[in-house]
Amino acid sequence: MRLLVTGGLFDTQRGLKGFRGDVADALFPLLLDERFSGDVELLYVALKYNLEIKRIPVRLRQSGPSTVRLGRDAMRMLARIGGLRRNWRRGRYASEALERIANQVYWVT
Repeated sequence: MRLLVTGGLFDTQRGLKGFRGDVADALFPLLLDERFSGDVELLYVALKYNLEIKRIPVRLRQSGPSTVRLGRDAMRMLARIGGLRRNWRRGRYASEALERIANQVYWVT
């Protein structure tokens, strides 16, 4: 994922993510994938809008067995991720709200 989509971000599937309310309200309705590649799609769109992404350390405990099937799910995920750039070029992720958020100036020096 790091090579194909998310640049320096890794461990994109962990599932714990937090958002400002205005960012979530603008970003989530654009997303198409509700399966494992949904996290990558979310990060891809955020990165395309140059939204700031911060990593915050947390400690997670595994609560049960994984539902991921490496072979089957990896192939499905690669196929879905192949469509991200196509969706971006076709304007599927166009959002005036995300444009405004990305262009906000918070500090004047």
